[in-house]
Amino acid sequence: HFGSSHCQNIVHIEGVPSVCAARAMDAEGQEGIAEWTDTAARAESEVAYELASAPVKFKTKVKGVKLLPHVQGLVESGSLVDITYDGASAIWLSADSTARSDEALTVVYRPMGDAEYAFLRESSILPDTQPYQTIVEDEGGRVYAEKYLRGHKSVDSSPTTVVEFVVPRALIRRLFEMQSKNEDGAISHGLGGKGGRGLRLFNESLASGEFSFRIVLVKRLNVVPRPAGHGEPRR
Repeated sequence: HFGSSHCQNIVHIEGVPSVCAARAMDAEGQEGIAEWTDTAARAESEVAYELASAPVKFKTKVKGVKLLPHVQGLVESGSLVDITYDGASAIWLSADSTARSDEALTVVYRPMGDAEYAFLRESSILPDTQPYQTIVEDEGGRVYAEKYLRGHKSVDSSPTTVVEFVVPRALIRRLFEMQSKNEDGAISHGLGGKGGRGLRLFNESLASGEFSFRIVLVKRLNVVPRPAGHGEPRR
């Protein structure tokens, strides 16, 4: 999503292959804020349009629940499987974790709401909207991330989706050296300003195409999202 004119400055990270810096992120974190704000607004509008103007009904055990079209497409392609149980009040869709053979790569997981994922899907970077912006590594990290959808942990950003990122192991080691903490048996890094401030490095790697992301869990309820200020602060 970044043209060649945006790729003139190369950032060198010790232990990590050099990547092209995204235009929206300079060393001071100032350049591109207006562009991010505009993109975030478009992402939120896209979510509202998908839910209200172009709903896709999904034949499942839960009546009256709508899927976003891009999620419907993942189900139809077999990338997500319906695991909804009898009597459930929500649609549950899941995919297996990525099996890795390359020791240079690892996986991290992040729970996020519709607007954050829409921004990621459109821009291929994460928005600067969450104060902590947790990522957690490996299967223990996935279990922890899923707690936000399964009701074991509460947050005010109304998470509906767990996203898996296949990333350079050296980058994650660098981020965890900058900041990490134990989260119910998983080790997390906070990409945001109240965490380890690793968002710029993470996004630069995302923008360069060094790693990939995909949805591995979706929970879709037929309810109005909880307003901000309920539950724990946004993560």
